Amino acid sequence: RQPPQPSAAAAQQPRFRRHREAVVVEYPNGDQYEGGIGGGLRNGRGTYRWAASGNVFTGQWLNDDMHGNGTHRYGDGRSYIGAFRAGRMHGPGTYFFADGSRFVGDFINDFIVGTGLYRSADGVRYDVDWSGAEPRAAPTTMADRMILQAPPAGVDDGRRGACPRCT
Repeated sequence: RQPPQPSAAAAQQPRFRRHREAVVVEYPNGDQYEGGIGGGLRNGRGTYRWAASGNVFTGQWLNDDMHGNGTHRYGDGRSYIGAFRAGRMHGPGTYFFADGSRFVGDFINDFIVGTGLYRSADGVRYDVDWSGAEPRAAPTTMADRMILQAPPAGVDDGRRGACPRCT
């Protein structure tokens, strides 16, 4: 005799199981979460893995949102280490681009705000100011004894405070 098969609705529900001190949740789309659960939602510290994109977030959760400090690694080589609020980069953090460049500064709702440091993949540092209508960049070090006067590629993408190449 065959064991009973789950109904179609049950097959679409996430599967919960305990693992060490955390709960492991396996979703029908292949995503997986391991960490704290409170009230049926991701709460506390945990790791979420997106099966389709290869993205991984490890850090603090509040009511199913990335909230607090954490690290989000993207499947294409980008990553962000810093503060999150309501699922978005929000607060101080470092954004690493796939080409090896990075930005250190403040973010609000996934946008760069105020001043920060952009370091290109070849090591040239720029102090970047997003406090005005358009981002401005000035070199703070020399690369191969040449002072560069132009902002790094992608800094001015036409949106005030937009994180260059974040999308």
